[in-house]
Amino acid sequence: MQIQGHYRKYVILLILFLQESYEEYEYQEYNEKVYDNTDVGNVPLRRSLPQPPPLRRPLPSPRLPEEGINAEKPYDDITLLSDKQEHVSNTEMEFLLPITHCIDIFRSAKTPLTDVQRRNSKRLIPEVLSRLDHESVSTYLSCLKDGEERSNRIRLVIVGRKNTGKTCLTKRLLKESLENVQKTNGIEIHTLKCRGKVEERGWVFQDDRTYENEIHSRLLKCCIEKSKTNLPIDSKGYMFSQKRDKSSEITPKPEKVGNELNESIFKEPDMDPETFYQAQEVPVQDFYDLYDIIYADIDDEATAPIALWDFAGDREHFNTHQTFFGQESIYVVVTNVMDIIENDDSEYGLAFWLETIRCNCNLPVEEDYYNGYQEPPVIIVGTHKDHFKGTGSDCETKFQRQVHEMVRNSKIRRNIRNMYVISNTDDTDDQFDLLRGDIVEIAKSRKHWNTKTPARWIHLEKALSDENSLGKPVVAKSDIVEIANHIIQPITDKEEIELFLVYHNGIGTYVYFSDLPEYVVLDPQWLASAFGCIITADQFQKNLVHQTEWEELRQHGRLSEKLLNEIFLQQEVNIKKYRIHLLKIMEKFNIIVRPRTMSDTYEIHEESDYYVPCMIKNTSLSNINETFYSCGSKSSCLCVEFDFLPPSFATQILVACTRYYTVAKGPQTTDGRHPAFYRDFAIYNLDATGCEKLLIANYRNVLQMQIWKWGEPERRSYHDVKAKLIGIIEEMKEIRAQPNLLYELKLKCQYTDYECLDGMVELKVIKPQKEYFCEEHGNTHRSEEIYFDWLGEIEQKIFSREQINATRMAIIILEILTNALYDLLISDCGGFSVKQREECDITYLYAQLRRKNKHIPCHGWGCRWSDIQNSDILIGDDIERIRLARNDMAHSKKFSLDDNKYYDLCGILERVLRRLEIYNGKGKLYTDQMKNVKKKETKSIDWQTYQKKITSEFPRLKMKPSFEVKVGGGITLECEKVVPLPDGSTVYWVKEKNSKEVELTVDETTSNKYKGSQFDYPSLNIFCATKEDEGHYSCKIRYPKESAESMDENITWPKTCLHVNNCKYKVIQQQEYRYTHKQHLNAHYT
Repeated sequence: MQIQGHYRKYVILLILFLQESYEEYEYQEYNEKVYDNTDVGNVPLRRSLPQPPPLRRPLPSPRLPEEGINAEKPYDDITLLSDKQEHVSNTEMEFLLPITHCIDIFRSAKTPLTDVQRRNSKRLIPEVLSRLDHESVSTYLSCLKDGEERSNRIRLVIVGRKNTGKTCLTKRLLKESLENVQKTNGIEIHTLKCRGKVEERGWVFQDDRTYENEIHSRLLKCCIEKSKTNLPIDSKGYMFSQKRDKSSEITPKPEKVGNELNESIFKEPDMDPETFYQAQEVPVQDFYDLYDIIYADIDDEATAPIALWDFAGDREHFNTHQTFFGQESIYVVVTNVMDIIENDDSEYGLAFWLETIRCNCNLPVEEDYYNGYQEPPVIIVGTHKDHFKGTGSDCETKFQRQVHEMVRNSKIRRNIRNMYVISNTDDTDDQFDLLRGDIVEIAKSRKHWNTKTPARWIHLEKALSDENSLGKPVVAKSDIVEIANHIIQPITDKEEIELFLVYHNGIGTYVYFSDLPEYVVLDPQWLASAFGCIITADQFQKNLVHQTEWEELRQHGRLSEKLLNEIFLQQEVNIKKYRIHLLKIMEKFNIIVRPRTMSDTYEIHEESDYYVPCMIKNTSLSNINETFYSCGSKSSCLCVEFDFLPPSFATQILVACTRYYTVAKGPQTTDGRHPAFYRDFAIYNLDATGCEKLLIANYRNVLQMQIWKWGEPERRSYHDVKAKLIGIIEEMKEIRAQPNLLYELKLKCQYTDYECLDGMVELKVIKPQKEYFCEEHGNTHRSEEIYFDWLGEIEQKIFSREQINATRMAIIILEILTNALYDLLISDCGGFSVKQREECDITYLYAQLRRKNKHIPCHGWGCRWSDIQNSDILIGDDIERIRLARNDMAHSKKFSLDDNKYYDLCGILERVLRRLEIYNGKGKLYTDQMKNVKKKETKSIDWQTYQKKITSEFPRLKMKPSFEVKVGGGITLECEKVVPLPDGSTVYWVKEKNSKEVELTVDETTSNKYKGSQFDYPSLNIFCATKEDEGHYSCKIRYPKESAESMDENITWPKTCLHVNNCKYKVIQQQEYRYTHKQHLNAHYT
């Protein structure tokens, strides 16, 4: 068949318009021909087709038109834009088959394509975009650069005890059948299945929505909203560009009825074809993206996508659940109404889940209120209403009364927004419509609703979606930075990319933690499924061949290589492929661990197999002494009592301790001695001999710690062990974003039963008394017996070797090195104009020597350790070494120094002192003094004294952690100088805005907003406070260039938070405040 020239250009236009066979036709054969400019539905055809971009999706299989074709015949007859059929040769078939697919789409569409084009291009899309010319692309790029998206996503997290009907509730909300409901293994995430109607409280359901469609629709909405602010609107309500060419307007003629294409829409405009897209070179990818976006579907009404996360309720999964919790979620806690009504809430029932949600809030309970409620919102749903013997209203009344009684004294009560009583099997859909509508209303009332994010973030989402579709569920943050640099509207600011990842982690798009930048999970469902292949209930592993190894995992926690291989053989390809990544993620989250143990020959090695504590069946603590060890003596028991202790957090503390201590071996079994590492307790070696062991046991909401001793160890206080364990707890709270885990330290006697908490006493009760009464044993104990082990001070020796090292190094720096610098300054100045030795510290001496500039370092003043080489032996280099050593010790938060760092630093400073001895003519004075210090026996008083000396020499500021003011009032952010500042220092304040610090302008002569921030008055005065003043503030010092701190990058400045309440002061109160405050300031400056 010969395709007539009249139709030829329209056939090619169809291919370009539908983009289904864009890469398939013979490009070179047709690109050489020059076609007239034709416009279809505001989509132009250029004179020369652009080079097609890489194929993004597979070419759909072509289908024959429904009319006039016998489906049983081979592809030899095709109807092409007319009723006449002609024979098609085999050589033309490659070209024509995609065209049949285009025609089939036109004929099968419910709405004629021209109607869709007219609706999108005229009613919604600005004309400047729908033309698809150079100005369209420029406008599109401008929208990406400066446009904003109002994010209205709803993330619904459904949790509760197992077998309460969570999965059935999920299916009822999604209007899915309850037939063949399977138990959830881990987490099931349902996205793109439904959307919430913003105005009508209902939900709309969609089966054919893809993530790509969602991205295109969001980009189109951003373009439309951005264009509304920039483009004029004509009398009919249509938006046009400023440079509107009337010659480009086309008035479509009436179309034919039916599926046939109307030739009138192909009518060529009376215009010069050179006006379209000819002079400028526009990247084809930009045109391609815009082309996809302007034909995206847009909802006729305002809707918000809803994602449902169905969490399993098995104990084994608790350690992985916290990875997916988020502050932006709406939590639905499901419970059996009969458990609550009969006051039989089980161990992991309603109260447990309510407290778990509270502990995973990113903000402290007392600080985040919105519309009278606390974040995040919680809805309680009671299921199995059909099991209640009585009316539905009676069931609801009793259920709500019991819940109110349960949470009456709990901090979570302000999070609860509503309660429902339902039957997943008997209730009609109307009952669930009430719940659906309530979810939408709660989402609209939150302060996260309508959050503005840059439109370019959507395009980065699109690029990461492409990575995920290519089989990359896990990427490194560095890869995302590279991807962001190469999208259409590049994002080069790394802080913005960090904000992007943190935001999307909160709403559940990705899984990202700033302390794990090498593992950004693009598909949360992939991670949940991958977790579920190891962290799972027994019923999901019944088909394993290695059942013996599985029982060993459940009994001792050992995940053998055989079992690990078999588990991954049963998984999907994308999980098998990323096996190493998955195991590393689980290690980072303290879910699995390879503990370090000590052999019988006292050699330390790492176990070859992983151990999974959360998979171990519960082991009783009552007979732990008889089962494991019978030691000679024990310390008292240090108890960390939490308001609420999530089981996952306790297990992660046990895993985190393996980084600092080796795990002791358990008792002999038939298959050897396993590490004494279990779900609720672990035993560690405190020293290389194994004569001192540390037990950490979790029972209910208390972590108990006790030292077991063999032989005749010297009595000492384990203050350093206590400090390290508390440090681990605080670190885990920060890393896992669980700030609401509040705890108190208590003590029990050494003879305690670990499953009895009656004998715990507060520290303040024990310390001042000679005896105390033990409730557990019904008799008295000496306070000294339990207090000294953890809190007592020993005068003979310091607490730990690290603190001994720190004390000795502080003496070397503050006495010997300072003397050497003083002697050097005297030598350079001849003894004139130098203060007395008692008035000089390293800050002053360094500043004077630097000002003299006689001894210039090889790498200049203010260099780093990494800049100075061993071959740099000038006096100026040694001055810099002294400054760096002194600053390292001054910034040490724990004032301790491990052996490696201590001996390295001693070696460096000994060589420094030798060179200064020669230059100052002091013989061996300095090095002999250093040898004596290294041998000196240090005591508790020495450690305390030199800790204060070296930190007080370093200038610091101090202020309260938070302040509060009402709108319209004034506030003074009080800041105190702990030690005098070097002359020439200036004080300034910064405020955090969008995770960036912005320096405040404080001008005493012109500013009516801020006062203070002076050398002798570092506090900041804020007048007429508004909500914009709320946030975090820091006071900082800008040191003189020649001071010892001028180039220091490790300074930690104090930070405070200002809370601004909405309740305004009365005018008279404002005036009185300003008057009295002004008097105070005038008096101060006078």
